[in-house]
Amino acid sequence: MPAYRTYLIDQTNNISGPAHWTICAGDFDAIEKAKQLVDGHDVELWESDRLVMRFFTTQAKSKELSNMATICTKERLERLFRWKQDGVKALSEYGS
Repeated sequence: MPAYRTYLIDQTNNISGPAHWTICAGDFDAIEKAKQLVDGHDVELWESDRLVMRFFTTQAKSKELSNMATICTKERLERLFRWKQDGVKALSEYGS
């Protein structure tokens, strides 16, 4: 089972204190546990060097992140579409 760490993030967007370590069956369980730490400060959930999720204390930050994710997804889809037009194959299109 993977080890996850959560960090409390202060108002200046810096880590405020040591990591909280937990062992979970997967991302879903880790996310549920990390949600409990959100209390007046943002929380980041990491598994190894992968940021799993960041939890925000205010709706404004959540909405801003959601808008950024939408923009990133749109840009990613446009890039993938251009690659597809250029004949670049997805990994799944190669036989095993």
